[in-house]
Amino acid sequence: MRYLSNDYSHKFDHGVNTMELGKTIKQLRTNLELTQKQLADGICSQSLLSRVEQGLEIPSVLIIHNICQKLGVTVDSLLFSSELDSPFIQLKKELQELFFSHDFETLYASLHKKNTRLV
Repeated sequence: MRYLSNDYSHKFDHGVNTMELGKTIKQLRTNLELTQKQLADGICSQSLLSRVEQGLEIPSVLIIHNICQKLGVTVDSLLFSSELDSPFIQLKKELQELFFSHDFETLYASLHKKNTRLV
């Protein structure tokens, strides 16, 4: 079986936080009580799945698609779940809420407070 992990023209890297993606895949896998070997079977090597779960490797589009099918989730829901824990996504949501509620004073203070923590 040939895996596409080294096919860089099809890498799944659209600004996705690979660490969060890996954590989400691992969480879904363990929720289903699957081992890495069971999830990887027919999709990729166990070692590749391990590297994906650790955030060390970006899987190909085909591998992500097949993993999602085996986990019973859509690619969109996997990506959305992966983004939920991202500190930048959380910061964006927090700042948007302040902006849309017209709480500009708190927004200004948050921007200055967050800016010093992110730099």
